[in-house]
Amino acid sequence: MPPKPIPPETLALRRQNSLTLFTRWRLQEIAQGRPGGDKAFSAMLGISNAQWSRIKSGTPVGPKLARQIEAACGVEPGGLDVPQDAAAGQTAEAPHPIDLAAALGLSRPDTFVVQMHGPSMTGKGLDDGDLLVVDPAIVPRHGHTVVARMDHEPCCRTLYQRDGQTRLQAAHPDFADTATEDGSTPALYGVVTAVVKRLAV
Repeated sequence: MPPKPIPPETLALRRQNSLTLFTRWRLQEIAQGRPGGDKAFSAMLGISNAQWSRIKSGTPVGPKLARQIEAACGVEPGGLDVPQDAAAGQTAEAPHPIDLAAALGLSRPDTFVVQMHGPSMTGKGLDDGDLLVVDPAIVPRHGHTVVARMDHEPCCRTLYQRDGQTRLQAAHPDFADTATEDGSTPALYGVVTAVVKRLAV
């Protein structure tokens, strides 16, 4: 007898919950000063980086792989097949946490998180240690806060594009703007769409 087909809603939950688990793990890794990249996460799951990329892109997660992901992430068996609040034992009257991955846009493929280093963007409210959510799919425009490659290192700046001029603007007097010679768009990793701040406790 052939196996029963998996309902589409279950497959959708498995993918969404897998991305949520990845987001939680990644934020924890970054908070510990580690990159929190896809390769390290896929290694923790016991799968290849290419397989994890396919899952992020929408490849269905079968029962065996779902149980493997749950075990690696400390989730009860079957947890990927139900909404996260149900998996966590929430009740209707209990405080209902938001879906952090969905709220920050991290459920979309390729969106990632980097940590802000230094005071170069304090004038825009971005402080050292903040976590920046970066979406490489957004077409960068004048005024966008972007993560760019400068001197082979990522940095956060404001994109200026006016009157045939293109430059990356800091938001701190100690940091000079960086202009491109021909007005072309500099090498960008993506547009910053959200920021997560750590509060002193």
